[in-house]
Amino acid sequence: MKKKWIYIVVLLTFFVPAYTQIAVNSQDIHILIREVLSKPLVYQFSFLFPIVKILLLLFFIGPVFLKNKYSRIFSIQAAVLFLFVAVFQSMSNETSYGFAVLIGNIIAQSIIVILFLWESVKKQNDFTEIKISPVNIIALFLGFFAFWMPAKDGKIYFNIKDLFFNEAGLTFCMITPVVIASLLLYYKTINLTLLKILSFIGIYYGLLNAVTSFFLNPAYWWNGVVHIPLLVNGIIGFELAIKEQKSRLKHITEL
Repeated sequence: MKKKWIYIVVLLTFFVPAYTQIAVNSQDIHILIREVLSKPLVYQFSFLFPIVKILLLLFFIGPVFLKNKYSRIFSIQAAVLFLFVAVFQSMSNETSYGFAVLIGNIIAQSIIVILFLWESVKKQNDFTEIKISPVNIIALFLGFFAFWMPAKDGKIYFNIKDLFFNEAGLTFCMITPVVIASLLLYYKTINLTLLKILSFIGIYYGLLNAVTSFFLNPAYWWNGVVHIPLLVNGIIGFELAIKEQKSRLKHITEL
């Protein structure tokens, strides 16, 4: 799975045109994206909000108590969640351009689904021993912030109830830093290709959201803030995956 082309595919999805019932000008694409992601079809499944929050917690609880017995469940759980979000968060009936589909998003996020399905077969993730470090603590804090997602309509909104009853669990940009944080607890013994590509896609979307929220739509600057965990955890995961891969290669060479 060490394929450089995967990164190229992810980057090229930026140029994949969205489907819309009404034509959209290229300079208004950022408006379309904002409208789709603010009112996606996935939010119509509001009864799932507390359920998926519990599923996110299981990414931490499952490996702690069941160790490697949870390895395959972890991967299948992640694949199903990412697939559901990839499809339904990328569609909306409530845009200025009618029904719209962000095809590029579906393609990029489907790569994650494939990787987790691949890992469910390979079972390279080893959850035997947790590695706690300052970097992990930072990633966990940011993961918690993403899990909470203290925002409403792109503005500041802190509400304890949202810890389990908002839409964060069905939002790609919020679940990704949570999953990365859970994997980083075992980064010495997990599938590093999975962690690296997942983190790279996190960086990709983190940067896109930073540009959109802080520069193209500065009125929604807080939306950029709640996406910081995606960007930072993505960077942490990507760098640690590269370092650990080099360390493993060096160990094999020395043997």
